Amino acid sequence: MIQKFDPGLEQKLETWLATHVGLELFKGGFDRLDSHFSSIKKSLKERNVKIITIGGTNGKGQTSLLLEKELVESGLNVGLWTSPHILSVCERFRFNTQSIGQAELFTEFELLAQQKEKTSLSYYEFLFHIFLNWITKKEIDVLILEVGLGGRLDAVNFFDADLAAIVSIGRDHQEILGTSLKGILKEKMGICRSGTPVVTALEQRFLRDEIKKVANNMVFPWLDLHEIGWVDEETPYELSNALLAKVLGLSFKQNNFPNEKPKASLESIPEFKGRCEKMTLNDVRFIFIGAHNVDGMRKLTQSIVKQLGRCDFNSDSILWLSFSSRSDEEIETIFDIWEASGCLYKEIWVSPFEHPKAFDKDKLIKLVEKRKKGKIHFVLDWKKRIRELDSNENILVSGSYYFIGSVQRELLSLGGEGSLSV
Repeated sequence: MIQKFDPGLEQKLETWLATHVGLELFKGGFDRLDSHFSSIKKSLKERNVKIITIGGTNGKGQTSLLLEKELVESGLNVGLWTSPHILSVCERFRFNTQSIGQAELFTEFELLAQQKEKTSLSYYEFLFHIFLNWITKKEIDVLILEVGLGGRLDAVNFFDADLAAIVSIGRDHQEILGTSLKGILKEKMGICRSGTPVVTALEQRFLRDEIKKVANNMVFPWLDLHEIGWVDEETPYELSNALLAKVLGLSFKQNNFPNEKPKASLESIPEFKGRCEKMTLNDVRFIFIGAHNVDGMRKLTQSIVKQLGRCDFNSDSILWLSFSSRSDEEIETIFDIWEASGCLYKEIWVSPFEHPKAFDKDKLIKLVEKRKKGKIHFVLDWKKRIRELDSNENILVSGSYYFIGSVQRELLSLGGEGSLSV
């Protein structure tokens, strides 16, 4: 059953978090977490609950959701922790493919907040603690934990994985992870343990060489989909994610890597929040595909080129972009990527939006002004533009997941419809 989104309840959840926990800022480090999570870790081990940890730069959310579906369909009870959320914070809390209800989540907030020391956790850590408290009340066989940021210092890494995956490596959160791809890989590989199988899907051969060295030193079984030729540079990223999820599912159920390439197709990939998700407002069609960094944008353009028309996006469509905080150079590179693929769309709209992590509006105006002669146009009041849209328009909304969530809320407030709610 799809949970119905209630904007009033969501505002109540957001206000509570802002008041008691604060903004979503990264802290890192396990010394602070031991007293909060050690008893839960012990309980999960005693109950023989298995853990699959999924890290990487792009694609880990879709891979986690596909793996959840795979394991639930095989009869297992599955808890999934994922982030960030798009429309509702409830999306981070899943059991057997269903999100927690908004009212139930608020009750969980208040229960944990009775322990005053818990509100000293970061936003992410607090929500993760809520998830663990909630999910351990259920009969569960396996937990899928998507890494929030990095790997080595992420709160999910407090728990030892029985199976681990690294979906991709690219540059993101460079202020924390640095700019070196080898350095970023090292942080991501913090989720690896001696003896624990690891599955990866890394395009860069030099990074696969690095993993091979670590695997030999730490002694863990390792399988890479590029290394064995099951995916290559021509494989759409969605299909690569689907294959990785299939391999993880088979590896978990068989307690061994599969010998043959599993079957997966683009047509079999379901619609998830912010991942080729569709909504309509009157006769205007919206497609939401989050791509929050340079590598994600590059993969998105490549995927559209290979599957022109998929998700109802075509050369007569509008691309609508907005960004979370990052360097000016990254935004300019993203513009370069899309301008080099000008045949894919009619024009690009770029908008600022209100969020603590949103890219600075004045900087964005200056970056767009540099592109005056192209197809890129600045739209200051995106809510007003939605109300002015012509019928039968196709719009792909991409960039920041926070912007995607803002647009979805506005569409719902105007009577928009979609196949997914929370």
